[in-house]
Amino acid sequence: MDHEPVSLIIRACSAAPERIHVCLDANANIAIIEAEGACQVYSSRDGSPLGPCGAPEPLFPQADTEQRRPGGATLSNAWALGDGRWLGWINEHEGGGWDGTALLYDPNFSQWAKLPRAHHHQVWHAGGLQCGGFASLGINSNIGALVIWLSADNPEIITIPHGPGANNAGILELTDGAVLVWPFKEDGSAAILKRSGESPDSWKISVLPEPGGVIGALSIPSAVRRNRLVTWTQTGEVRLWMTERLGAPLMHRSSRAGKPIHAPYHLNREV
Repeated sequence: MDHEPVSLIIRACSAAPERIHVCLDANANIAIIEAEGACQVYSSRDGSPLGPCGAPEPLFPQADTEQRRPGGATLSNAWALGDGRWLGWINEHEGGGWDGTALLYDPNFSQWAKLPRAHHHQVWHAGGLQCGGFASLGINSNIGALVIWLSADNPEIITIPHGPGANNAGILELTDGAVLVWPFKEDGSAAILKRSGESPDSWKISVLPEPGGVIGALSIPSAVRRNRLVTWTQTGEVRLWMTERLGAPLMHRSSRAGKPIHAPYHLNREV
C-alpha cells in the first residue's frame, strides 16, 4: 500500500511573493482568495476543489481592524491577548534595557506591568491561550524560544533551533491544546508542540517536514475534521496537513526562570 502523504498542496507556489487571503467558509472548508478577488473553495477533508466560492461577503478580504492598544507605555510592538490584555515589547535599542523589556497590560488595573526578565531578548509574536494564559515567541539568550505564560510570574521556556531575526512569525493554538509556531527552524518551517504528559516539563515536538516560509496557518475545527491544519507561504503555496500522519514526535524539556536553558540541538533524543 502506498504511503499516505502528510500534506497535500492545494495551491502551488509562485516564483515571487504573492498576496492571497486564506480562511474557512461556513462549512469549515478552505477558501483561497486571490489578490484580484477570485475565490476558490477546497475540501478540508482531502483538499479537492469544490468550485468557486461565489464570493460571499464574509470571505472577502477585509481591511484589518486593529484593536486599539492601551496607552501608558511607549512600545516597539504589542499584541492583543484577549480579554483586554496585551503583551508589549520595548526593544533594547528603543529604551528597553540591555535585553529588551516585555510588559503585560491588565485591563483590571488599567496599567502596564513589567514581566520577569527570564524570558526573551526579542519578541516576534504573542497570542492568548484558551486556558487563560498566553504564549510568546522570540529569542532567549540568542536561542529561539517559545514561552508559555500560565501565570505572569512563572514563564515556561521551550527552546527552538532558530537564531536571531524572524519575519512573519506566528503562534496558533490547535483544537487539542497543542501550539503551532513558525518559524521553528532557520528555513522558516513550522512545528507543533504539545505536552507529553510524562512530566510537567516534557514536550512532544513534531516538525512539519516540508520546506519552510510559512507566514500563516488555520486549524480546522475538530468537530468537522480531526487533525487537519492549513498553512500558507509568502509565495502563495497553500498546504493541507493531516497531522495524524506525522512521524514519531521528538522529545524536549522546557525550563523555568532560574533553571538551566536546555538547548534544542539534540531533538532526536530526550534531553
